[in-house]
Amino acid sequence: MTTKKSNIAIPERFCIAPFYPKNATIPENLLSEKFDQTVSYYFLPDITFYYGKTTGLVEPPWHNPEKIRNIIMTSWKQTGIPRLKDCFNQRDRVSAKPLMLKYLSFYIQLMHWIQGQPVHDIRNVPTDLSQREFSPMNITDRLSFILTSPDHHHSFTTLIQIFEETNKKWAIYLKQKKNRG
Repeated sequence: MTTKKSNIAIPERFCIAPFYPKNATIPENLLSEKFDQTVSYYFLPDITFYYGKTTGLVEPPWHNPEKIRNIIMTSWKQTGIPRLKDCFNQRDRVSAKPLMLKYLSFYIQLMHWIQGQPVHDIRNVPTDLSQREFSPMNITDRLSFILTSPDHHHSFTTLIQIFEETNKKWAIYLKQKKNRG
């Protein structure tokens, strides 16, 4: 006898193109606080927080921003960039798109998690992120471009640039926060 897997609706505030269509669902058993960079769904820790499915057994990623920043930046440099370079060198935009979305979602998450908070809403993310003190120049236009064409090589180049620029600013922000705290 097989058990039926139940799905849960992705909150409307996370259902924006290119991440999720309206009325998208995910398997409920994926909701957990643990950040897992291998899962192919976007914003899972934040969606978990939205549904109040936190158990207190696993530390949410926004509780340890320096650690999660290191994990994501290592993944980006060692896996993301090389795999995306291969995709674009082979002109394989179909394979590049989910990887671009994965790392773009990580970038958006880090912009929130660095300040110790989950992502609450991505509907106006380019504008919202421009308000952060560590946002790179022209982040609104750059993110809007990536969101509208994540499978283009120029979007990849832009994502490399904003990760690089922001990572330096995150390091300064976290150091200042540590010195204050």
